[in-house]
Amino acid sequence: MKKKLLSVLLIAMILVASFAVFTACNPDDNGNDKATPYAIPEDLAVSVGIYDGNTLLGTVTKETLASLTQHKVTMTTVNDYSTEKTVTYIAYKVTDAAAKLNITLPTTITKVASVATDEYEGEYEITSLANAYITVGTEENGAFAADDKGPRFLSDSTSRSSNSVAKFISKIVINPVEAAAPAPTALYNIVLTWNETNTALTAVITEIESEKSNTIVISTADGANTFANIDDKSVETTQKSDLDLGADKKISFVNKNTTYYGYDLKVVLAAMQFKNRTGTAFNIIEDYDFISLICSDDEANGDYTARSYTKAEVDANVISVVYDGSMTATQGQTRVYSTLEDTLYDAADAESKTSRNKCKFVLSFTLYADAASE
Repeated sequence: MKKKLLSVLLIAMILVASFAVFTACNPDDNGNDKATPYAIPEDLAVSVGIYDGNTLLGTVTKETLASLTQHKVTMTTVNDYSTEKTVTYIAYKVTDAAAKLNITLPTTITKVASVATDEYEGEYEITSLANAYITVGTEENGAFAADDKGPRFLSDSTSRSSNSVAKFISKIVINPVEAAAPAPTALYNIVLTWNETNTALTAVITEIESEKSNTIVISTADGANTFANIDDKSVETTQKSDLDLGADKKISFVNKNTTYYGYDLKVVLAAMQFKNRTGTAFNIIEDYDFISLICSDDEANGDYTARSYTKAEVDANVISVVYDGSMTATQGQTRVYSTLEDTLYDAADAESKTSRNKCKFVLSFTLYADAASE
């Protein structure tokens, strides 16, 4: 009887020991054994918002993570200097945290971004969060190690790029909304008028920021040379004078058997300068990135960005600013023609409002600086 009882006790002890071994050796995502979960450090601040674009879906806290399965995630990453580093992170799956918070993740993911507590942003070309984790520390020599740059976001635990690990994580943004490009800055406005005999083009140039205006008259009335007469409002510092632009600056452009006379746009812009009392010439327009055309028949709030020229195009090509006597000054007596070959207008409607190379009813130009170049 005693032998039988001992046998039963021995079998029971073996079963208990086997169960304990099985529990302790339950492998994690990397095939490592999982022991008792490490405690999340009390001094670790965890507040990670999960966003769909600009919409906050929920916020992951320490309380959220404490109720989830803890994982050991070992990653070997390489940085831009080809330095390899292996770290075992103590982490929680983002998908588990989302489920705990009753968050329905987007079915289609095209990109994921991370935002740190210091507003540093990272972007990841991933289409799933299946391999994404939030970390609370690391494991070193079989013991938990605090992470002074945690919590971290592991965007893809299978990645070898060091950029896939983000520190001080505060936001996980799914399908981030692209920020609108900064608007260009309007620098100058140039209003054009012609005299009745088509011998002079008057341009009033206004610096938009200071509202300071100059009036330039470009004339070929005397024949051989073209002169620009500058009438600056600041007479105290500016000498009214004529600038000789050289011979043969007046040009012609033929369209549909009609010849129009005028000037190359680069000549008009180059004439916008003045002489000081010592005779030194200064350009009124210091620099710009592109120039747009404003027409009398433009619709309010219409988008005519395709109807513009870059500074490089103006400098390298003949863009004709010519007189159209069939129109009134109110309609706009300036036409702009160019031999540039592009498809910025409908070939079936060469006079369409989006045309930059064949455009009529032009009242003025606006010169801009691109936001990226400011």
